[in-house]
Amino acid sequence: MTIRPPHNRTCRRVSARLGMTLTELLVVIMIMAFLLGAALPVMRMAMEDRAMREASRQLNTYIQLAKSQAAEKGRPVGLWLETQSLPEGTPTDARYCQQLFVAETPPPYAGDMVGATIRVNSAVVGNDPITNRPRYQAQFVPITAVPPPVFDQIVSSANFANLVQVGDTIRFDFKGPAYRITDLTALPVITFEGETFQPRPPTGDMKYQVFRSPQKSGITPMEFTGGAVIDLSVSGVGLTGREFATATTPIIIMFSPTGSVDRILGQGMPVIPPSTIHLLIGSLSNMMEPGENSTAFSVDYNKNLETTANLWVSVSLHTGTVVTAPNAWEPRADFNSSLSAAREFAQQGQAMGGR
Repeated sequence: MTIRPPHNRTCRRVSARLGMTLTELLVVIMIMAFLLGAALPVMRMAMEDRAMREASRQLNTYIQLAKSQAAEKGRPVGLWLETQSLPEGTPTDARYCQQLFVAETPPPYAGDMVGATIRVNSAVVGNDPITNRPRYQAQFVPITAVPPPVFDQIVSSANFANLVQVGDTIRFDFKGPAYRITDLTALPVITFEGETFQPRPPTGDMKYQVFRSPQKSGITPMEFTGGAVIDLSVSGVGLTGREFATATTPIIIMFSPTGSVDRILGQGMPVIPPSTIHLLIGSLSNMMEPGENSTAFSVDYNKNLETTANLWVSVSLHTGTVVTAPNAWEPRADFNSSLSAAREFAQQGQAMGGR
């Protein structure tokens, strides 16, 4: 018996049933697009949340590194926050930090020769026009070597002008508070200022130490990824301070060898911070959008302050303890009370750590 192969027309019908029609393919594509569109916002929120937590972990680690370096070296070490500004047309005072360095304090300068001294006058010569801090003056004076000749004190401190700059602090007779140097244009006379609550400097000829401004260390800098930044426009000191908003120079937070905050340096920064430091970890994209209540509060701020996925990293003034907590923003009667409540919650929250 002869077996004949299937008819070609039958094969074509069977083969056609194994594929998909154009209509069926379009339906599948539409379903996939719908599911993808529904999943994207959730995925984006999860990625942003992860980026915020990773950034807070990095910042926490870097703070601990600076504190351990300060304890090891026996002099202040801290964080150097590079400040950047948003393009024109974005909310005002919108500055941020995406890259950090470890800042080290050079050894104190006490003159080029043993016995270098300076003559201090405790009389107030003026006050800072903004902060009302009292200002004083001191002058290098000749000292006599035994036997002669006479050595000029300016020679014994010849490198003062090369190594010391405005903003450095000076302490007299190796004790007492440090005073901030404000003017070096009239050497051998220098002008310096103290806080309003500090005692006046002693009067007379005495040895001195100049604590020079921090410098970037050779440690590899840290840079946030995933669009995470420190939003400086709403970061600052205390429950309502926004001192970092207008900083045009790097912001430097120094830690003492005991772990406490030693000082904050930068344009408009206080010599001694009065309270806890609050840094908001947010996203660069949110900084481009104004906050929903900015018009009602008559305050320019961006969406980061209203995003609960963001994190506050708070540093205690006296202990240097770092606390990471969610941003519990809730609109209240005015901007300051809203900001104060969010920071107070962060300050009292339990440490979360970055994940």
